[in-house]
Amino acid sequence: MHETLVAHAALPAMVIGHSMGGKTAMMLALNHPNAVHSLIVADIAPGEGGFAQSRQLAHDLAALPLPDYLDRAGAEAWLGQVITDPPVRDLMLMNLELGEKSRWRIGLQQIAASMSAIIGWPPIVPGVHYNGPTLFIAGGNSRYIQPASYPAMRRLFPHYRLETIREAGHWVHAQAPAAFLALVQGFMDSGHGGEA
Repeated sequence: MHETLVAHAALPAMVIGHSMGGKTAMMLALNHPNAVHSLIVADIAPGEGGFAQSRQLAHDLAALPLPDYLDRAGAEAWLGQVITDPPVRDLMLMNLELGEKSRWRIGLQQIAASMSAIIGWPPIVPGVHYNGPTLFIAGGNSRYIQPASYPAMRRLFPHYRLETIREAGHWVHAQAPAAFLALVQGFMDSGHGGEA
C-alpha cells in the first residue's frame, strides 16, 4: 500500500479501510506515520480477532460449487444460499465474473486457507503509535470493536474517536451507507481530510 501511494505521489494520504482493509490501514499508519494524514477504520479494532463471521463465510463460499454460467439473478440466488443479508450479497457479487465460465475475481480458496493469518495481528514494538487523527466507526450490531479493544486503540492511536452506527452490523458501510458517509464527511470537514 505504501509503495502504491508513493508511486502515485499521493502522500500524505487520508486512508480508510474496513475490516481486513482497516487492519491494513492501521498497519500503514503505524509503520509509515508520515505517509498518513488521517485514518478512518471501519468496524475492526487493532489486535487479533474479529473475523469469526468472515472465516465461516469464506469457507462456506469456497465450498459452494460454482455454476458454469451465472447471470446477476442467478448469482444472487446462488449467493443467497450462504449470504442472507442483501447488502453483503451485493458486495460479494462485485467479486464474481458473471456469464459463461463464471468465476471468482478474488482468490477465495487462498483467502479461506489464510484466515488464521488474516485474523492475526503482528506484534507492535512498545512505544510505536500513530499520532494523527483517527476515526473508528463501529456497527452497533457488530462485535468487532469491544470495550476490551479500547486500551490498544488508545495506546496505538492516542487521538482516536469512536462513533457507532446503531442500526448497522459489521458491513457498516453497506448496511447504513448514509450514516457512514455522514461520519466520513464530518471527519473530513473538520479538517482531517487533508488537501483536496
